[in-house]
Formats: sequence, C-alpha cells, structure tokens
Amino acid sequence: FQPSYWLYDAQIVWENSERNLSAGIYGKNLADEVYKTDAQEFSSVGGIRTAYFGAPRTWMATVTLKY
Repeated sequence: FQPSYWLYDAQIVWENSERNLSAGIYGKNLADEVYKTDAQEFSSVGGIRTAYFGAPRTWMATVTLKY
C-alpha cells in the first residue's frame, strides 16, 4: 500500500497568428512524487515482491512547423 498523492503537470504553448508555427514547454510530475504504478507478490515462488514506479519529474520542449 502507499499513501495518497497528487501529480501536477503543466504546459505552456505559443502559436503564431498563421497557426503554422508553435513552441511549447511541458512538465510532468512537477512535485517529483515517488509513486507506484503496479506491484505484484508471488508468494508461491519464495515470496518474491516486485514494484514498478512512475516517471520522475520530466521536462520537454517542442517546436512545430506546419507547411
């Protein structure tokens, strides 16, 4: 089990008046929360436990040109 948590994402996108050029900055998991996305227990195979965690704080920038 894990305590409750919030994930904060944000994005800022600029687009020119012709709508053929845009630039954006994106952020995910801005609080850098450590959280499990899945977990398994194999008690029949020696009590093996596995856990999978979500992505850490992630930033991305894009530039798009439509022609």
